[in-house]
Amino acid sequence: MPEIRVRGVTRLARVLRERLVLMVLSTAFVAVIFHLTWSHHGLKDLLALRQQEVQLRAECRRLESENAVLSAQVEQLRFDDEYLQSLIRRKLGLVRRDELIYRFDSEAHPPAR
Repeated sequence: MPEIRVRGVTRLARVLRERLVLMVLSTAFVAVIFHLTWSHHGLKDLLALRQQEVQLRAECRRLESENAVLSAQVEQLRFDDEYLQSLIRRKLGLVRRDELIYRFDSEAHPPAR
């Protein structure tokens, strides 16, 4: 027995099939976008990692600058005897044999006004 198709029903079935495929694809697309945006290792985490990278790069530049200053101080300590002596005097309070130290008690005699 040959199959009889009514033109309107076939067209309706095709339209419904196309809409179903479109809805499934749209739902899948929305699910993928949601997953990429809000899941672990998604867009939210990517933005947080980029902010952390900016902060770490700034910290790295600060530490490199501090390292350069400290390296210069090490070089001065190794090769500049006058700098070494002044540092020892300042930090340890040492004096040479021929020097006199005068100490003033600032609390005993307040400055006159």
